[in-house]
Amino acid sequence: MSLKFGLLGILNYGSATGYDLKKAFDSSLSFFWQAHKSQIYKELTSLERDGFLSVENVVQLDRPNKKVYSLTDRGREEFLGWLKSDLSEGDFQVRDTFLMKVFFWGELDREEACRKLEAYRGIHEKKLESYQTVASHIRDYSALVDPEKARYWEFTARFGYRYSENCIEWAEEAIHLLKEGENHG
Repeated sequence: MSLKFGLLGILNYGSATGYDLKKAFDSSLSFFWQAHKSQIYKELTSLERDGFLSVENVVQLDRPNKKVYSLTDRGREEFLGWLKSDLSEGDFQVRDTFLMKVFFWGELDREEACRKLEAYRGIHEKKLESYQTVASHIRDYSALVDPEKARYWEFTARFGYRYSENCIEWAEEAIHLLKEGENHG
């Protein structure tokens, strides 16, 4: 459901191709919402069918033709209605394959679990580095909108940075507890 509103939200800033929308997701939203190209195009088709988007077919001589999507008044109303809706507990559900695996790691030996936690920590250390590029992408895209609106984009990037910091700290704590348990067990 949120992919729909993510697309409407991006198109709220201006018309875009499916490629542009995928690029926007990858460069600024991917740390909290991933979207595959096939999902984006499927959702765009539904949004057009529901009257939330209009599509202009642009003929290009030197490249394949492209479709440019624009938000309709109905699409903007749908998007703003979603933004204004009250938060619910369902908005904060966590579905994490990694945590599902951790839950069952009691079936592994501690050394293997520690290696997996170290790899997890390494992934989040790399993510911390990548947030520097997210910040620059946000600055690039923010030129398209009112600076006050772009502040909220920065808030999400800060959340992602702190989330990865927390994941690193959690992994280090778990590794420590496993190694400490080896000494007592």
